[in-house]
Amino acid sequence: MKRTNQKLKFLLFSSLFSTLPVQAALNFCDGNSNTGGSNSFQQNIIKDGVVEIGEIPKGVRNVEIKLTSNSDLDIQLFDKSDNTAIVQWPDGLLKGAYQETTTYNDLTYEWSGFGGDCPVYNVDYTPTDCSYGNEFIKITGTSNRNLVMKAFGYQAGEAKVEYRWDGGQAEGCNVAESGSGQFQQELVEKTAVEIGEIPAGLSNVDIRLTSSNDLDIQLIDKETGEKIVHWPDGLLNYAFVKSINYHDVNYTWSGYAGDCDEYTYPNSPDDCSYGNEYITITGTTNRTLIIKAYGYQSGFADVKYTWGAHSPSADNSLLARYSPILSFYGDDHLPSPIEGFISHSVLYKQTLFGRKAIAYGEALPDKIYRNRLLFSQSFDTTGKRMSTDHIPVDLTNNSGTYFLDYLNEDASPISASDVLDGYEDKNGDQLSYKPFDVMQDYDRVVYGRVLEQGERIYLQYYFFYLVNEWNGNGGNLIGFHEGDWEGMIVELDANKNPLRVGVSIHKKILTFKGGETRSWANVSHSGDHPIVYIGKGGHPTYLHKGRTPVAFGITGTDKHDGTDIVLRNSNTISVDLVNANADKRLYNIINIEEDAAVNIWFNTEVLWGNDFTDFVEQSVKSVKYFDPNRWSNPFKWLNDRD
Repeated sequence: MKRTNQKLKFLLFSSLFSTLPVQAALNFCDGNSNTGGSNSFQQNIIKDGVVEIGEIPKGVRNVEIKLTSNSDLDIQLFDKSDNTAIVQWPDGLLKGAYQETTTYNDLTYEWSGFGGDCPVYNVDYTPTDCSYGNEFIKITGTSNRNLVMKAFGYQAGEAKVEYRWDGGQAEGCNVAESGSGQFQQELVEKTAVEIGEIPAGLSNVDIRLTSSNDLDIQLIDKETGEKIVHWPDGLLNYAFVKSINYHDVNYTWSGYAGDCDEYTYPNSPDDCSYGNEYITITGTTNRTLIIKAYGYQSGFADVKYTWGAHSPSADNSLLARYSPILSFYGDDHLPSPIEGFISHSVLYKQTLFGRKAIAYGEALPDKIYRNRLLFSQSFDTTGKRMSTDHIPVDLTNNSGTYFLDYLNEDASPISASDVLDGYEDKNGDQLSYKPFDVMQDYDRVVYGRVLEQGERIYLQYYFFYLVNEWNGNGGNLIGFHEGDWEGMIVELDANKNPLRVGVSIHKKILTFKGGETRSWANVSHSGDHPIVYIGKGGHPTYLHKGRTPVAFGITGTDKHDGTDIVLRNSNTISVDLVNANADKRLYNIINIEEDAAVNIWFNTEVLWGNDFTDFVEQSVKSVKYFDPNRWSNPFKWLNDRD
């Protein structure tokens, strides 16, 4: 394999994300925006008749088309818009027997002439070392109109049509709804090499580079030159996962630290692969984009890319088929919809001068008060409401400066200011919504998402809890914090058969893996439904029942006996393997990608809570940001916990 040529298959996304035009044999969609392409085919020639060879679209550069035939023929070329004859005997702009050129609408057109490759044309002479059927046309520059090419036959026969072009973006190539591809790209040290162009009209693009050499992905708006992804001066220029909304489309970059997260990067940098980066584009592209790779070292990168939306119905069917059975110990908090948290919270922006309230949940009174030592404040919340389907500010690139503060009294406030900053209603009663009570006002919910990565399919299940009350030592709630994200992943092969299951256990810190992965054969399951055991208070997700000592900055024991409450997605799922006498309840699955409002919140970097009681525990960001591999690279996430 000649590696340096592999990018030709990829550089023009429209060639790979396209279907071929059916009305013409010439195909300029199947090519390359930088170096063009070439092709050939056989064309029948009709005596005393005209056949259409095909169309040359706007946007292609330096086109050359050659016809080779033993039969006498004449090339014809017309401007499609007004039928101007650029090449035609006897009344075109080019009409002679021998090679000639003309300028038409700022482009240079060249024709071999109707004498073909013969040095002398004689109507009464039959050439032996040349042919009147060997003709060509050349167009110098980028075509600025649609052209129609034809051939008039003086004799019946066949012509070989060979054509090539130097690049450009062919207009009118139909974009395929979905697809994928891969190739190998050479990296050049201290140089940005162009990987290709992403045209407008593609949905949900995912591009991944894997290399043993350090590299940075770059993404640039071709029209404006705006650096969307670029270190150090792009809109996205951070070490770890971040997203931004650019012209109504969401862009996410892994960050220049590659597959490293915020915990591994400073503590175990040798475990990171700085050449494993990705970008995802959520929504439909509305501009042409240039993607490059800057190499800090020379080498090669494997490039894999996909585009096109999943079928929601197919995704939902898979999520339901492998939906987990959740077994709880004690009367604990259960997975809840994010609505309960948002509706009882205040959205803050953290600034150098303190925190500023931006919006208020729908469950809060129309007017709330806050008493301070020197003065009192009142807040009218009616004009600043927020809900799951309404975010009053753009949170997609907030760098953690926004947070949701759920209004309840801290179990262990770290200072008097925690109380003084609390809100009151008009009667002077402090607003404090007990998470357990709020939880019971909503149905149980598990959030789901389907991601294809290579030949594997990953079913991601996310469990949101209003509060974490991990009581590892049986004493103070040193693990207390608002908002808690846990979950599991089921890995399927291309035929949708289960391979592995991974679960989250608290979070990854130093040598503590923050989860566990097992093969499907080593997972307890009822039919296709894996059984997981949820730890009391802190909601770690285990693949076995029992009690497990943990040490990740704070120490204690997870109690995941699974003896009390069992959640399942359907009444038809048997839980006899867990506990036939358990309190059986149901949960609904919400497809994150299908629910637009939920998807927005999952794509924000907002902190879910702002309470902490020691230097270890604090509220977490959305899963996409605090555990980015779980969201975007589940293959690695599972391997890291295997």
